[in-house]
Amino acid sequence: MFERLTFTLGGIQRVEGRFRRVSGLKRTSPQLMEHLTAEMAELHEAVQSGNKQEIMCEVADILILASEIANAEGFSLRRAVQGKLHRNADKYPPRALRTLQKQRGMTPQEAMDFAKNRWDRNKDQQYMRR
Repeated sequence: MFERLTFTLGGIQRVEGRFRRVSGLKRTSPQLMEHLTAEMAELHEAVQSGNKQEIMCEVADILILASEIANAEGFSLRRAVQGKLHRNADKYPPRALRTLQKQRGMTPQEAMDFAKNRWDRNKDQQYMRR
């Protein structure tokens, strides 16, 4: 059934939404957050064990739950991720981070923290579109 589908973020969200409609399973965002928290704990255990198959499975579960939350809240997962990637590129410009590392002797994480502390949170809204 799924072999013919293209698994873009939008495609995943549509498949997940179809599954919920056909199955009649409706969960609220707070219920989904409980499941997401449990899946994050399972991912943590998988990473600790180093089992790639378990890690892949848990990451897939988390992506599916994120898609279900997007459907429940009525926004496009693709647009949200796209907006977040654009925001991060503006918030953490690679050239500026490298400059901080070279000129100020910062580690990559210190440069990221420096950029984060200088970011104007009011800008965040311009990146997130439904």
